[in-house]
Parts: sequence; C-alpha cells; structure tokens
Amino acid sequence: CRNARQRGVEQVIQGTLNDCSFVNQSLHGVGLFDVIEHVENSLDLFLESRRVLSPEGRLVVTVPAFNWLWSHEDVFAGHYRRYTISSLENELRLSGFEPLWSSYFFAALVPPIAAVRALPFRLRLKSGEEGDEGSNRHRLPRGIAGQAIGWTFEKERAVIEAGGRVPFGASIIAVAEPRYDLRTRPH
Repeated sequence: CRNARQRGVEQVIQGTLNDCSFVNQSLHGVGLFDVIEHVENSLDLFLESRRVLSPEGRLVVTVPAFNWLWSHEDVFAGHYRRYTISSLENELRLSGFEPLWSSYFFAALVPPIAAVRALPFRLRLKSGEEGDEGSNRHRLPRGIAGQAIGWTFEKERAVIEAGGRVPFGASIIAVAEPRYDLRTRPH
C-alpha cells in the first residue's frame, strides 16, 4: 500500500476481496502479487477477482515458477504450489479469465535457487530450520555477482516493459481480462 501511494495511486485499499464487500464488476484492476500460491483453493480467489472486475478490467498476477524449485523456503512461506505459465493460464481460464500476456522473470535466480534451496531440499540435506529467515533473503549479493544479477534484472524489465516475454525464470507475471460469453456478459 505504501509503495502504491508513493507512486501516485490515490485510492488504495488493503484487505481481502471478501472482507471489502466490493460490488460486482466495480473494480478496474486487481493485483495479486505473490498471493495465489499462499491460498489453498486458488480458483475461489480467481473467481472472486473475476466477480469484482469490470468487463474492461485487468487482473495482474505474479507467482513463483517451477515445482522442481520447491524447497524449505516454500514450506516456510506457506506456499501450496508453484506454477508454469501453462498451469497458471489454465487456472485463469478455468475461473473465467482470458490470459492476455504472460512472462517468466528473475531468470538469473534459477541457478542459485536450484543449487542452494531446491537440490538440498530434494536430497534432504537441510532441515529447513537452517535457512536465512532475515531480510537478507531478498537482497542481491555484493560485488560482481550482485551487479551481474542486477544487470539481468534490468534487461528483463526492459523486455517486459516492451511487451516481450522472458522464456525462463523463478517467477511468472500474467495479465488477464474477465471473459464473458453471451449468457453472462453484462449489459
């Protein structure tokens, strides 16, 4: 909420879609940023998002990618799943959305996540209690490695801002619109 306000968004509401009691088709946008993987029944949240979105509205979703990257970090964070673009777009379609665009991002993080988190998890080398649970978990490393990763993030951002797609990454972003057939399209 603070970031949205700092970027000039005047109306910011914090709460669940159910708790806020939004009127049907009253919102022009819903952002679910690293939320869906924390919800046991993601289809219900997608359906509720569709209910509150106007016919011209947009849903923007980010999720972690690839089940083979599953680790203690996912368990600690309370994740139920990770996605591929195909599985995310399938859930969107099942809940009445038409995916408009999607991309992977954070490609540079896949090797370190696989090596430091996923592989030890699969080999049962870490208990999950040894992980970095502090704020350093989301900081770039210092030195040339951090600079290289930062550089790749900037390149990905430029590709995504231009409407392109990154073919691989540790996360996914998708944009979708509510789909209506002739029986359900509002008048």
